[in-house]
Amino acid sequence: MNQFFTPELTELVKILGFGMAITVVWILTIRFFDRVLVAQQNQFDKMLAQFETQYGKMIDELSKHNTENHSVLNKFAESIDFTNGLSAQLQSDIANNNFCPIVREGKRK
Repeated sequence: MNQFFTPELTELVKILGFGMAITVVWILTIRFFDRVLVAQQNQFDKMLAQFETQYGKMIDELSKHNTENHSVLNKFAESIDFTNGLSAQLQSDIANNNFCPIVREGKRK
């Protein structure tokens, strides 16, 4: 406790009064915590910028993958349409019995 009450501090208390000394200590404490909060805010801003960069890269990569998936699915849909067309043609040929040689002979005459 003696370390805190230095001769300078006791003189300050004598000159200014106890209330003014507490006000000075209070103002210094507020300034100290203001600096601490500014430092924390700067650190938080840096972290936020890093997260924005990382998430931005992830979103760009996901967008690229989605575009590639969309093109693959479009090709797959075209393949299915082509297969359905061939299947319909085959079904028509079977229904008309175009594969039987005897029926084909009859249609030619």
